[in-house]
Amino acid sequence: MRRQSTLALLFVGYVVTAKIGLFLASVHPSATAIWPPTGIALAAFLLLGRDVWPAVFAGARIVDQP
Repeated sequence: MRRQSTLALLFVGYVVTAKIGLFLASVHPSATAIWPPTGIALAAFLLLGRDVWPAVFAGARIVDQP
C-alpha cells in the first residue's frame, strides 16, 4: 500500500510540475527552458529505484496529451 501511495504521489507531482513548466513557456507552447519534472524523475530513480518508471512514464504520457 505504501509503495502505491508513493507512485501515485510521484505521478501527481510529475504532472503538476509539468503543467506549470508548460505554462511558463514563452516562445512555443511545448518548448520551455524550465522543466522541473526532470529533477523529480531523476531524484525518484536515484532514491526509490528503477521500479518507479511506470509512474514517470504515465505522467509524461498524460502531460503529452492536449
